[in-house]
Amino acid sequence: MKAHRFVVILIMIFIHNSGFSQNVDIIKFESVLDLIKIPIQINGKVHFFIFDTGAEGTAIRDDIAQSLDKTGCTIDTLVDTHNNEILQTKFMVSSLNIGNSDIKDVSLITFPKSSLFNCIGVEGVIGIDIISRFDWLIDFQNHTLCKIDTGYMLKGLDNYTALSFYKTGSSPRIKLKVNERNIDFLFDSGANKNNIDSSDYEAIKDKIKKSYDKITNTNGIAGEEKQEKEKIILTSTITDSLANKPYFAVFSVIRLGESKIGNDYWGKNKLFFSWSKSKLLFKSESNTSQNVFGISFKLINNVMIVYTIIATEQIQNSGIKLGNKVKTINGKYFADNCDLMKYQINQQYDKLELELQNGKHLELKKEKMY
Repeated sequence: MKAHRFVVILIMIFIHNSGFSQNVDIIKFESVLDLIKIPIQINGKVHFFIFDTGAEGTAIRDDIAQSLDKTGCTIDTLVDTHNNEILQTKFMVSSLNIGNSDIKDVSLITFPKSSLFNCIGVEGVIGIDIISRFDWLIDFQNHTLCKIDTGYMLKGLDNYTALSFYKTGSSPRIKLKVNERNIDFLFDSGANKNNIDSSDYEAIKDKIKKSYDKITNTNGIAGEEKQEKEKIILTSTITDSLANKPYFAVFSVIRLGESKIGNDYWGKNKLFFSWSKSKLLFKSESNTSQNVFGISFKLINNVMIVYTIIATEQIQNSGIKLGNKVKTINGKYFADNCDLMKYQINQQYDKLELELQNGKHLELKKEKMY
């Protein structure tokens, strides 16, 4: 049944002027933390990478890179944002397969082992250096990527909204109008949340529908981690900056930093992205409102703590605070952060029963964030 549906999708959406469709791939992806996780092959071995339009180059975890049958490597000196010099190893692999495309002699940058990526089974990121070679249809609801040769003539995109897309170096950019202010955003499919520049936020904060100024504290929990100050921004007037056509209702979580649009923003809708044609098209397929508990947890020093909160009415009425120590979550204690993270990602539960170490019991229900 699934194979039949895919064939129908190909026939209806993609029409080549010669009538052939052998160069269109459908890649099933896994959505983990709203990230697009896809299988690829490097030198014949399967790996799982994040599809990341915000990354200039394709990168791999350095612990995975050591096991590659590589054709050669170099070491580059990079300078980070704090002007620290970093030795960055770069591997050249003879073959990288994405879908039915075999790309030869690909350069892979390495990055340090990530506990998050290790937990969710991600070994690297596919960057714009490879993504730019093809056109893509991203179906967030059905978790499919259609990889299309750039020479194809596509039909059936008339009901998509063309966004104000352009390229700056290796960065895909979008101009969006947020409460009458044009803001430049990075189109970043390797991010789950959205960022906005602090100066842009200051210019629109008095006009937004709602803002929660302190989601996580700036000093970190138990002094072990530094956390960014986050904001929830809800607005009913996000439009394309040129067409002035409303096509989306809200942002979700926004952090101050480089302005970027992550996958959380698109909901369960569709995008067509073409670097070569300088096009980013959007199609609304579903209601964008989402139900959330408004709280997350992390294990620190073998104690589960309240790690982030969204100041919804339910959360505020509960009296729960950042850093509160938690004894059980739905009757469970997690001794491993990876297990705790996966439990929260899956969220196969409609209510959240918490027992705090101070003896207090709470019950939270999912509620609409906007």
